[in-house]
Amino acid sequence: MVTAEVSDSVEKTVAPIVNTSEVAAGETRFARGEETPQLKMNEDVEKEFTLSEEILEQVVARIGATVVEADGITLPTSPVEEVRPEEEKRASGEDAKEPRFYVQLIRNKTKLKRAVAVKREWDSATALAWEQATTLSTECAAVNATLQEREAQLREKKTKCEVLQLNLAKESGRCTELEETCGGLRKSNENAQKVTVDLIARLEKSREAYDEAVKRSERLITTAEKREKNYIEELARWNSNVRRSY
Repeated sequence: MVTAEVSDSVEKTVAPIVNTSEVAAGETRFARGEETPQLKMNEDVEKEFTLSEEILEQVVARIGATVVEADGITLPTSPVEEVRPEEEKRASGEDAKEPRFYVQLIRNKTKLKRAVAVKREWDSATALAWEQATTLSTECAAVNATLQEREAQLREKKTKCEVLQLNLAKESGRCTELEETCGGLRKSNENAQKVTVDLIARLEKSREAYDEAVKRSERLITTAEKREKNYIEELARWNSNVRRSY
């Protein structure tokens, strides 16, 4: 029967190819076990996908060629075939479904490999994300420590600034007091200068009066001396006249 021949042909074609695929997959898994980098895993997965697609194409091509060859054969018609039991027809239909079963099997295997590859990529991406999260957490902890240290330094500087501001306020108060004191001393100095000028003026006046008094005293002394001299002369003349009269 043509269906049986097609089934045998598919089995002969798929068996070595599937075995080769499984060997290649085993070798690839072994290689992935040894090669941990993600790039090597992606290359192996791509090779498995390519190999599965090639297997599917070869099976479909082989099945198509067999069916075409079977269509070109003219089988003799027999009245026996027309009265075949229903069980034989059912078996024939199951034989016809076998190639489709192998094709679907390969497709399912390809989908499974793709799902496994996607899961591996997901696991790799998850591991990478966890690693990045750990790195970021470490960096954040370091940054937080640095920020806390800088905040402590800023608080210390702020305290120093507050102390300096208090000292500056005290110094400003002292400066105000000194300015007030200087203003009072300036006024006192001005008053003292005024008093000094007044005293100098009074001293000049006193000196002038003293000089005038001295001059007057000298004139009086001179007048008194002249009068005394005249009195002595008159007294001498009077004595001489008295003696002459005796």
